[in-house]
Amino acid sequence: MMIIKDKNTVPPGGYRFTDPTTRYTLTASTLDGLLRAVVGYREANGYGQSSDTRGEIEQQMCESYDPYTRQFTCRDSEYPELLTAVGWQHVASFVKVLAKFIQDRPEFVPQEEAERRAEVCSICAYNVPLSGCGVCRAAIEETLGFLGGRKTSRDAGLRACGVCGCSNRAQVHVPMGVLRAGVRGDAKFPPNCWKG
Repeated sequence: MMIIKDKNTVPPGGYRFTDPTTRYTLTASTLDGLLRAVVGYREANGYGQSSDTRGEIEQQMCESYDPYTRQFTCRDSEYPELLTAVGWQHVASFVKVLAKFIQDRPEFVPQEEAERRAEVCSICAYNVPLSGCGVCRAAIEETLGFLGGRKTSRDAGLRACGVCGCSNRAQVHVPMGVLRAGVRGDAKFPPNCWKG
């Protein structure tokens, strides 16, 4: 089931729901307001409520909006909340990846593959800016130094992975064998992720 990622941002045209039985569309300026309107509409018309009216509304909205506009984004409820802070565990992952890179001395992925990965990351709902400890953020951003100036055409839109905390600008260039050294066992990447 898809759920709305940021419930504080009003989507283009407001929150809306078309009742599948009557095809009547209700709108509101907040998700809670729309939920109240749908419940009230169904009660007034003698319809029973679904077991998860809010989930039904969010699923319909997520199916009806284009995720590539970045004006309104959803995520699969099966996947974790977006990472918004960097902690010691992300720095530890970074250190593992860097140690593996130094130990193995692998080739970077070809530029075409880095571009493909960067395109996926640039439109992903889990491509997020990170907040948190300045030292931790600086340590993760330090990964960019070992790239030796490598870039992609999508670098301006690449932030960090909201699942693992890695710098997307760095990880798109690194072979999977090295990246796996820093992935926690419980990390669950979205279905379209090249890293999953």
